[in-house]
Parts: sequence; structure tokens; C-alpha cells
Amino acid sequence: MPALEAYEHEALTGEVAPGNEEFQSAIKQAVPLGWVFKGVPLHHRSPSPADILAALLADPQVLAVLGSQAPGPGMALALRVRVFAFPEDLFSVWVMLAAKYRGSA
Repeated sequence: MPALEAYEHEALTGEVAPGNEEFQSAIKQAVPLGWVFKGVPLHHRSPSPADILAALLADPQVLAVLGSQAPGPGMALALRVRVFAFPEDLFSVWVMLAAKYRGSA
């Protein structure tokens, strides 16, 4: 189960979604030795990009990921958004922001 769907599953059912070990293993395989991976999920109720951006920029964990390292060779940022639509114009929006960069020696 993809990570953002797993967060929604956990929010709806209160149960940890299956596949967490596979997600952690994939991250370990994608991040070279000596590098750092930081990621933060954010839940929002509006599908508006402006609202989501404002929420991202107001979140201390997101700011910590964005400010965790000055951009350097090989630094990578990733952003993933998953919108779950429900009846009566209700939305559950999950955003995952992540950074991978060379750790300090």
C-alpha cells in the first residue's frame, strides 16, 4: 500500500496499514550510506493548492525538512499529494514532503 494511502487507512480505521516494513525497506535502499532522509506527512481538508501551500509553509516540521540542508550536489526533494474525495464535497488531502541529502561528516 502506498504511503499516503496507508496514512488515510490509518486515519479511517485506527489500524496501522500493512506494508510499513516494505516502505521502510524501500527508503533504506534508496538512500545511500552517509546520506540523510527526512520526510513529513501533512493532512489537509481542502484540495486548493493555495491552501495546501499555506499549510505547508506554516508547518514547523515541513520547514525543518526544507531548511535541513543547504542544497548541494545530489540533494533531492520530493512532493507527493493524494486526494481522497468523499460525498458532499468532503476531501482528505495527504501531502508528503521529503528530502534526501549528504549527511555531515
